[in-house]
Amino acid sequence: MDYLLDAAHPDGGSKAVFFHRAGFRAANWELMAEALHNHAIENELAGGEETTYGRKFTIEAPLPTPDGRRPHVRSVWIILRGEEAPRFVSAYPLRLPRD
Repeated sequence: MDYLLDAAHPDGGSKAVFFHRAGFRAANWELMAEALHNHAIENELAGGEETTYGRKFTIEAPLPTPDGRRPHVRSVWIILRGEEAPRFVSAYPLRLPRD
């Protein structure tokens, strides 16, 4: 999860900018961890697929943020082969189609 809050990270920098604007900070990473955990348990699965590593799932729903907004976010989780509990993989903002 560190890379999601590190604006200098080569893969997560743009995601960090988004999450910083929403009020998440590395100093309080627990808030983001809790928000993403709740995102996973409170919303329906948007998709899933079997991979060489295990079963990967996505959730696409609003994410409550410290600044009070609820941007649509995709969170990705995986249950590795031989394990039962899902592990967090990544999260990023979704651009919704305009009506």
